[in-house]
Amino acid sequence: MESQQDSKVCLSFSDQEEGIYVSMSGTANLTDNRELIDKYWNPFVGAWFPKGKEDPDVALMEIKIQMGEHWKSKESKTFQLYEIAKANMTEKTPDMGENEKFGDESKS
Repeated sequence: MESQQDSKVCLSFSDQEEGIYVSMSGTANLTDNRELIDKYWNPFVGAWFPKGKEDPDVALMEIKIQMGEHWKSKESKTFQLYEIAKANMTEKTPDMGENEKFGDESKS
């Protein structure tokens, strides 16, 4: 396995059509737990491993999320660019819509 245990990672997801953005940070660990590999194996994953789920290179990454943030923007891309430009010329942060923090860092 190529990754060190307890490596710090950040995952980001977006649905640009809906204006939804999520960022999560935590620690990652690789596992070759056969029970979990059997549980999550599917044809999409199988396409990447011609030797099947018994391939010694098959592993799962477990990520323990410690903190994250969610944004929901209802405004157009043009408005978002305007807000970013305005923020760069003033001392205010851009208003990009709804924002919610979760996890350990959200309490500070």
